[in-house]
Amino acid sequence: MKKGIIILCFLVVCKTSFSQITDTGLLSVIYQFKHMRDTSQRSYFYEEDMEMKIGKRIALYHSLDYKQNRQKLEQAIMSNEGNNINLGNINYRRGIPDEIYIVPLDKKMFTIKNFKGNKFNVVDSIAFINWEITGQTKNIQGFLCQKAIGKYRGRIYGAWFTTDLPYPYGPWRLYGLPGLILEATDTKGEVMFLCKEVKQNSNSAIVFSNTISRTTPKEYNRMVDTYFNDPSSMEGVQSVQLSTTSTSNPKAKKRTFNNPIELSKD
Repeated sequence: MKKGIIILCFLVVCKTSFSQITDTGLLSVIYQFKHMRDTSQRSYFYEEDMEMKIGKRIALYHSLDYKQNRQKLEQAIMSNEGNNINLGNINYRRGIPDEIYIVPLDKKMFTIKNFKGNKFNVVDSIAFINWEITGQTKNIQGFLCQKAIGKYRGRIYGAWFTTDLPYPYGPWRLYGLPGLILEATDTKGEVMFLCKEVKQNSNSAIVFSNTISRTTPKEYNRMVDTYFNDPSSMEGVQSVQLSTTSTSNPKAKKRTFNNPIELSKD
C-alpha cells in the first residue's frame, strides 16, 4: 500500500536563511482579480478580491475572499461542535487558497499550497521580468503611474506602477519595477489585476513560517499528476461532514478551464 509515501517522495531540501519571519505591515493593497478561464465564453470572467501586504522584509499576496469564507466555515464548525453542518449560503469553497510570500533577501517566492489536507511550501526564484518602461502615464487611486510592458509565463502584461510607493512588488508574481504595480492587464484582456484600495501605514503583522514541508514547482506538479493518475497513492484526510444548500441553476452551461493564467513556464 503506497498511501502517504507519495508525499515523502516529492519533498526536497531547499536552502533558505531563516525558519520564520515576523514582519510589520507597512502597506496593504486590494486588487480586483479578473480571469477569463474559458475562451469559449469570453464574456464571463472569474472575479475575486486579492490583497498584497507589504512589510519591511517580506510581502504576502493572498485571497481576501478565501480568507473570509474559511473564517465563516471555522465559525460554523465551532458553533456546531463537529456535528453535521448546514452551511446554507456560505460558499466555503470559493477563493484561491494559495498564499505567496516574496522574500527579496533570499531572492525567492514561497507559495503555500494545500493539497488533499496537506500543506506544501513550493519554493521558486523571484520572477525575473525584462520590463520595458514607456512614457505613458495615468492616475490610479490618486497615484501618478507609469506604464511598463513585460512578458511572464507566456503572457505579455501592461503594468502600471508608481514610484510614490517605492516597492518592487505587484499583484500575483509580477515583480521588479522601481515602484509598486497598482494595475496589470495582459494584452489579450484575459487576465486583469485592478487596484481597488491602497491602505498605508498598516500595522498588521506578516508572519511566514518556513518550516512547512518544502518542494519545487516541478516536484509539486509531479505529485499532483501522480495523485490524479492513482488516487490511492495518497493517504485520505478526515473531514467534517458538511450539508450544503445548492443555489445553482441545473440548466446552466458547464464552464471549462481551458485558459490558465500561466500559458508557459518562461
